[in-house]
Amino acid sequence: MSIIPIQFLYLLNIIIPSAIIGIAFGIILEVDAVKGMQVLVSSMPYYIVEVFAFCLFAAILYELNQFIRIKIKNIFKKNKVKISFKNRSLEAVKIYVLFILPMMIIAAFLETYLAEILFAFFNGK
Repeated sequence: MSIIPIQFLYLLNIIIPSAIIGIAFGIILEVDAVKGMQVLVSSMPYYIVEVFAFCLFAAILYELNQFIRIKIKNIFKKNKVKISFKNRSLEAVKIYVLFILPMMIIAAFLETYLAEILFAFFNGK
């Protein structure tokens, strides 16, 4: 979505999953407060890591979006700013592979294993 030159459109990657998880937590807490707190606490480590990774990803997409908007502005300007898309995109891919992808993998393991362990701990099993 950062390729589309509309600023902050890429923040939907953060807003939509956060809203859906917040609604799900609210429903679970309304149905059964004790069970809801168990689910909330057991899934919180995964949720924090995943949202932080999405925030870093949004920062990278902001830079790419800013670059694309500068390129579009350069079409209509006399004194053009020289920026290399290759360098910006390679830097974005490098940050994605080194930081965001490992965080998403860690979040997947936290969701799969740690959430089950914490939920079983709270249930006394």
